[in-house]
Amino acid sequence: MVAACACGAFSVSIRRRASVVLTRLLPLGSALVATATVAACTLRSSADPAVPGLGAPSPVPAALLVDPAGPPPTASDSLIVVSWNVHVGGGDIPAMVADLRSGALTGIPVRRGVVILLQETHRTGDEALRNPAGKDGQTLHNDPPDGARLDVVAVAERLGLNLAYAPAEPNGRVDPDSPREDRGVAILSDLPLTGARVIELPNERQRRVALVGTVRGTRRDGSGWSLRVATAHLENRAPWRRFLDSFGAVRVRQARSLLRQLGDDPVVLGADLNNWGPDFLEPALDVVRRSFPDTPETDGATFTGWRLDHLFFRLPTGTTAEVRVAPDQYGSDHAPVLGVVELGRRALPAG
Repeated sequence: MVAACACGAFSVSIRRRASVVLTRLLPLGSALVATATVAACTLRSSADPAVPGLGAPSPVPAALLVDPAGPPPTASDSLIVVSWNVHVGGGDIPAMVADLRSGALTGIPVRRGVVILLQETHRTGDEALRNPAGKDGQTLHNDPPDGARLDVVAVAERLGLNLAYAPAEPNGRVDPDSPREDRGVAILSDLPLTGARVIELPNERQRRVALVGTVRGTRRDGSGWSLRVATAHLENRAPWRRFLDSFGAVRVRQARSLLRQLGDDPVVLGADLNNWGPDFLEPALDVVRRSFPDTPETDGATFTGWRLDHLFFRLPTGTTAEVRVAPDQYGSDHAPVLGVVELGRRALPAG
């Protein structure tokens, strides 16, 4: 079945996968899909015309979990946002979510209202990207401390979360008999997730993309709210012919392009900036911070003594945020960054 997704940004081809039964359904045009769980989507992508040498936008394959089984979202005046580089399978997302739900990471149990912004996540299957030469590409493979290595679609199905995923490049095969993989960025949420869009970043060494979407919920007084969320993974080094750009210029170009395409409206950005060294030596961090004035100060390393991973906030009047670094990496080589957004009554009207 082919139909227009409710988010408006997808051309959706529904296929069956697994045996999850949906108790709530997204309208797909005039049809409802009673047993489908995953939609293979093509997200609209955008490139920055201000970046010289960047080609025209092209469709980017993505996967979307249409609507998970489970109760409707519980009304809440707060939202939990997590940004996390999961090390291509090494990060145990279900274990981290279990600690969120139990209150181990926040001090109080979190029933609903969670957004997880992922970098370096992977997908397996025939839909995975291949390089133009038909080869499978370099494989990055890591296993979680306990349990099976799950791709992002399997994680979404297991946890009953909505998913938008944008692959950046092929990830080859773990071994000759295993399925093909790709890797990229993703948004997981137990809230309705719409309007997903891929943002192409300037191509410095590897293809890098960002992903932005909108989550919606209800406050305890019954009023609705909506908030844009985005995830991005910047380049860690430039090509050898201009290696000195690795110390900052490569990420400044990508950061400025991302900010232009995100615009000026409220948004929460989770990003692995891949900075080299402490904060004061990373110019891209300063560029992004100036565009996100509501970002609170926070301490704590996320990767081998450095702070590579961040949550940035640009919020309307009446909305505030707190940020902390999780005490556990859950099998990744990066620690998750946790944010709590307090949804003020004047802020974020449902759109």
